[in-house]
Amino acid sequence: MHIRIVDRFADLHSHAARWNELLARSRSNSVFLTWEWIEPWWQVFGAELELAVLVAEEHGQLVGIAPLMIAPHPSPGGRHIRTLMFLGQGGDTLAEHLDFIIEPGRERELVVAFVDHLCGPMRRRWDALLLQRVTEDSINRAVVIEQLQERGVVVATRNEQPAPYLRLPETMDSLLASKSSHFRYNYHRNRKRLLAMGTVRFLTVGQDLALDKAMEVLADLNRERWQEAGSSFRTERYRQFHMALAQRLTERNWLWLSVATLDGQPIAARYDFIYGGKVWCMQGGWKPAQQNLSPGTIMTGEVIAWAIDHGLREYDFLGGEDQYKRRWADAERTLVDLEAFNPATVRGRLWPRLRSLKRALSPASGS
Repeated sequence: MHIRIVDRFADLHSHAARWNELLARSRSNSVFLTWEWIEPWWQVFGAELELAVLVAEEHGQLVGIAPLMIAPHPSPGGRHIRTLMFLGQGGDTLAEHLDFIIEPGRERELVVAFVDHLCGPMRRRWDALLLQRVTEDSINRAVVIEQLQERGVVVATRNEQPAPYLRLPETMDSLLASKSSHFRYNYHRNRKRLLAMGTVRFLTVGQDLALDKAMEVLADLNRERWQEAGSSFRTERYRQFHMALAQRLTERNWLWLSVATLDGQPIAARYDFIYGGKVWCMQGGWKPAQQNLSPGTIMTGEVIAWAIDHGLREYDFLGGEDQYKRRWADAERTLVDLEAFNPATVRGRLWPRLRSLKRALSPASGS
């Protein structure tokens, strides 16, 4: 088996066709690790970052990918901490379920080899490690922690957060029957009230709407819904990335983007991903004037009903404890961050001490 470091994105393109094939076989099969997410993400956010992808091949076959990059972060001393992160992590948008991509059954072997590289040939290239939003039950996570700590790198698990999801039944009726009578009553009542207000249509990209128009409506409704509290669709890079991503997902039939209209006027939108036999919850928005009808719940119900009709197995609400997720979900995962500092570099040794000192001296730490 041969492992090499890919530090130019142009060189990574040679693996593009096989990337998704390995991902689909792996136990880390997440839409946020697909080439369709990775490529536009790097094009939009990668200018100030350093690629550090580890690729493992055997007999001409791709058997493992450690999709990593090095990002500069300012430190108290005025110099940058070089932080090893997952490719596609951060950058003004959200990625979850991040992990190494490995041929099933070879996880331990490949993770050991990858950590050997991180603590061997690459040991001087990074000062800190921050792997965010990894599923707690990841088979790779435990081996990463074990192998780093065997090499003297202390790993902390931080920022645990729930990630609710809904296991989809065979019919929408059976799903609603499993919910409380209060939930069912409000869902049916609000949907009937909305339909009675005028002509309601649920328009989808690819059938009723052009993608660029639908994305524009989604962005407007999201901003109206969240006002000053929102962060999505607020920057040009965010909009640029999601437009490029949506185009790629549309080509693969991996996009769910729907707009509800009342008498021809948009009132709500839902933007999700269809990948790996499930729906991945991303974004939505609605007119505040219709908030009493729970348009967000109605739109979520639409995509769930579609998913059930098409034989999908799960609606993944991703991380966070939003009440609307709790109302629909019937199970939960845990997402965690892994943090470590590299004892092989001066900044890796000093940064934890400087950070502790800064916290000790901050006014909030006083009695």
